[in-house]
Amino acid sequence: MLATEACSDGTDLVVWVPAAEVQQIVTLYARTARLVRAPGADGADPEADAHAFLAWAATTSRSWLVVLNDVTDPDGVGPWWPAGPNGWVLATSRFHDARMTGGNRTRIDVDLYTPDEAVAYLETRLAGEAATHLLEGRAAELAHALGRLPLALAHAAACLINEDLTAGEYLQRLEDSGQLLEQLLPGWADTEQYGRGAAAALLLSLDAAHHTEPAGLAEPVLRIAALLDPAGHPGTLWQTPTLLGHLSEAAGREVAWSESRSALRVLHRYHLLAYDSRTPCQQIRIHALTARATRETTPVTEQPGLVTTAADALLKSWPDPEQHHRELAATLRANTDALHLNGGRHLWNGAAHPLLFRSAISLHHAGLYRTAHDQWHEIIRLAAEFLGPDHPDTHYARTNLANSYSRLGRYADALVLHEQALDHVTRTHGPDHPDNTWRPEQPPTTYRDLGRHQEAADLAEQVLAGYERTLGPDHPDTFRARANLAVSYDNVGRHDEARALGEQAMADGERILGPHHPATSRARDRLAATYLSLGAGTRMPRSTQSRH
Repeated sequence: MLATEACSDGTDLVVWVPAAEVQQIVTLYARTARLVRAPGADGADPEADAHAFLAWAATTSRSWLVVLNDVTDPDGVGPWWPAGPNGWVLATSRFHDARMTGGNRTRIDVDLYTPDEAVAYLETRLAGEAATHLLEGRAAELAHALGRLPLALAHAAACLINEDLTAGEYLQRLEDSGQLLEQLLPGWADTEQYGRGAAAALLLSLDAAHHTEPAGLAEPVLRIAALLDPAGHPGTLWQTPTLLGHLSEAAGREVAWSESRSALRVLHRYHLLAYDSRTPCQQIRIHALTARATRETTPVTEQPGLVTTAADALLKSWPDPEQHHRELAATLRANTDALHLNGGRHLWNGAAHPLLFRSAISLHHAGLYRTAHDQWHEIIRLAAEFLGPDHPDTHYARTNLANSYSRLGRYADALVLHEQALDHVTRTHGPDHPDNTWRPEQPPTTYRDLGRHQEAADLAEQVLAGYERTLGPDHPDTFRARANLAVSYDNVGRHDEARALGEQAMADGERILGPHHPATSRARDRLAATYLSLGAGTRMPRSTQSRH
C-alpha cells in the first residue's frame, strides 16, 4: 500500500524487492542501476552494478523508495540497505531482531487486528461485493473464532462470497473441521503461531476451491505452489509437461494448460494465492503463512513426489542459454532455494537433483561469483552428508567450486581441486573416460590462468585426443576442447597451429551449436585474437567477418 501511495504521490523511483534471498536484491539493484543510468553500471558485473545503485541512491537529488519485502537474513541484507537524503527504505520481516533496528531504523509491529478492526475488515470486504447480509450480525463471533488473524479473515471472507455462505454456516463448518485439524495440524506444528483458526480457514477455502470447476485441481496446484518462493514463480511453470502430467494424474484425466490456468484463477478468487499475469516471471504468489499451513497439512507420504515434481518443472523451465533471460533465471534460482528449504532432503535421493547444480551454475552466468562460491560449498557439504565424499555428484560439486575459485582469482586453490579430480577420475575410470562429473578441459584453463602455458598446452592436447577417441569429432565437448587447445597454442607462440585449430573450432561451433551460441561466439573472438597475433596481413574468413 505504501509503495502504491508513493507512486501516486510522484516519488521518482519505487523499487519493490523480494528480500528473502540476497541474490534477488543484487539482481534487482543491478537492473535498477542501469534503468536510472547510475555511473559505473554497464551490465558486465551485477554486483558492481548493484553497488552503483547504492552510490546513486546516496547522492541523487531525486526521490526514491525501496521496499525490502520479507527479510529473512538481516546480516546478509545489511550491506544492501540503501541510504540517502532523498530516499526511504521500508523492510518487512517476520523476525523480531535487534539487527533490523540499527542505523536509526524504526520498527513498527503489525500484529493481529483488534476486535473492532477485524469486524470492520469483514464488513468492508463483504460490502464491496454487496454481501453484507451474509454476516448475519455475527462478524465479531467469526473474527474471534479465527483469532483475528488478517490472513484467516481474508480466507473466510473469500469463502463466504464465493460460496454464498452465511456466517453461521461457516462457523458450523469450522467446528466440524476440529477433529481433522487435530490430526493434520497438531499444536506442536504451529511453529508460526498463527493458530488453528488460520489453518481451519485455509482448509475450508481449499475444500470449496477443490470442488469448483475445474474440479479436483485446486489442491494439487496449491501443494506445489506452497513449496516454491512466496514472492512468486513463473506462470509458465504450469504449462510444462511435468506439471500438466502431475495434474492429469491427480485428476484422473488429461489436463491442458487452459484447465491449469483456470485452477490458478479459482485459487486466486478464494484468496489462496495471487495470480497476476502483469508481473513478469512472478505471476503466481502465495502468502508465506498460507504456504506454511498447506505444507503442514500435506500428507507426509506425498511430500517426496511433490518436491521432485516441482524440481523437475523448475529445471524444465530454465532458459538455455540464459544470458538474455536474467530476470527469469534469478526468479528460478530463488524458487530453487525455497524448494530446497521446504523439502531439501527429497532432492538427495540416491543422487543430487540436477536442479541444484543448474541453480548454482546460473550464479556464475549472472556474475555472482562470491554467492556461487558459497553455494557450491554448501552443496559439497550436503552431498558428502547424503551421498558420501566419493559419490560422483560430490566430485562434480568440487569441480564447480574450483571454477568459482578461478572466477574469484584464486587460481592456485582451483588447481588443487582440479588435480584432485583428475587423479580420482584417472584411478576410477581411466584417463579417457567421458565422466560427466568432471570437465578435463578445466585444468589446462587453470594452468593458463597461472601463466603455466606449456603445461596447459600439453594437457589440452591430451584432453582433445581423449575426447576425439571417446566422444567423436562432432561432440560439443570435443569442439570446446579444440577451441581451448587453439588458445593454448596461441599462448606458447604456435600461432599457425592455433589459427588452423581456431578456424576448425569456429566452423564446428557454427555447425554443432549454431552461429549465435555463446560458445561459438567465444571461439570466434579467440580466433580474431589469433589473427591479431599473426599480424595485420592476416584477414578473418568472410563468414566470420560478416558476423562482427
